[in-house]
Amino acid sequence: MSFLPILLCLNLNFFSQNTPSYFAQKASFANVNTASSRFSQNPSKDTLVRYFNAQFEPCKKKDFVFIGVVIRDMDGWNGIIYDDSTRVLMRGKYLHEDCLVKNGWFVYYFPNGKRALGGKFENNIRQGVWMRWYISGQIRDSLEFRNNLANGPSMGWYENGLIESSGIYTNGNYDHVWLFYHDNGKPATREKYVAGKLSELECFDTLGNLKGVNCALLRAPEIKGRYGGINKYLEDSLAYPDEARKKQVKGIVQIAFTITKTGTVKDVMILSSPHKILSDEVLRVLNSAPGWYPAVSHNRVMEYTYKLSIPFMVDPLPMIDNNDSFRYLEPYFGDDN
Repeated sequence: MSFLPILLCLNLNFFSQNTPSYFAQKASFANVNTASSRFSQNPSKDTLVRYFNAQFEPCKKKDFVFIGVVIRDMDGWNGIIYDDSTRVLMRGKYLHEDCLVKNGWFVYYFPNGKRALGGKFENNIRQGVWMRWYISGQIRDSLEFRNNLANGPSMGWYENGLIESSGIYTNGNYDHVWLFYHDNGKPATREKYVAGKLSELECFDTLGNLKGVNCALLRAPEIKGRYGGINKYLEDSLAYPDEARKKQVKGIVQIAFTITKTGTVKDVMILSSPHKILSDEVLRVLNSAPGWYPAVSHNRVMEYTYKLSIPFMVDPLPMIDNNDSFRYLEPYFGDDN
């Protein structure tokens, strides 16, 4: 048997940021029953209970992660999604009561009640300006969409309020001049794009001094001493636990973890698992990694969050890897925090 990790879409997946890892906790049935009872005290065909998965998409009750309600108004259904403590995680406008078509403004929240992400859908298509915030409340980035593609000006900020990047997108690609900055406000790179391709590059050190025209722009974290990437490392290192075989335990373990700027691992979280035996095996292998080289984005060392789905099956699943084109900012609605 071999183990082929499935890498979930990370920094390119817009909805990854909609559901930070600490949101994706299965709500307790006790709390859900209490919430359902509260929502149903005044039953009405204009107020309905709905169930949602970890991506905030509607699902069957048996598959739910979050619970919510939808309330009819004159032009659609206003939806609210709660965690197991009945804190609001999302508010948005749906076209129909089945919540399959997003059609209006959506705002996603951190557990502390502050905004995480907000923007407008038109028939499930992102339109207009979308914004993201840090958990502290500081604005993180602003990006304009037309027909679900990044089009127009984009700006990003560090949590200290200093600018992180500025530039223009055309049909989802970098265009014209992009400027990226170190977290002290000094320039990191000046990049010129023509038809989505880099045509000019200037690189600066952390003091803002020009150092040349050759520097790393986009590089995911790498395991030290392993020349096959994280997929190969996991495939070579994971073992199907004997106890799991005896108990016929199988399934997919989903895990998230962050590689820091210094190459250490933090914020390790099992998002879902069929059994603790399999979770422990994944954690054993992750903790046994010899070390990491951190990610680099536009001549800057950056933190980087992985999400992996690792199947434990008699017949291996095909690998899906959406992380080949590591890009930190496109469209910056990444998978961290």
